[in-house]
Amino acid sequence: MPSQAVLGSIALQAPSLTPQVVHVSPSTCHNLSLFKELLREYRKVDDSIGMRINRATAQFRDQNKRGTGSGSVENQACAYIWRQLLGHR
Repeated sequence: MPSQAVLGSIALQAPSLTPQVVHVSPSTCHNLSLFKELLREYRKVDDSIGMRINRATAQFRDQNKRGTGSGSVENQACAYIWRQLLGHR
């Protein structure tokens, strides 16, 4: 497990062997090709997280219907997704 959570632009570039942290600033918008690439990468991450949230919510809703879940579906799904994002599975 990583000692520190890998989030942000470096996480987007995984599994790159040479990841780079891109510091977004107002000047980033002036480099249109870089800006478009960053938007494309962030959209992929957003889509992936959205899909994970939907799947986790459905999973915990099903568990609660069967009587095997505990607590609110949203809280269980949120905690599960957070652990996945941080790599603590």
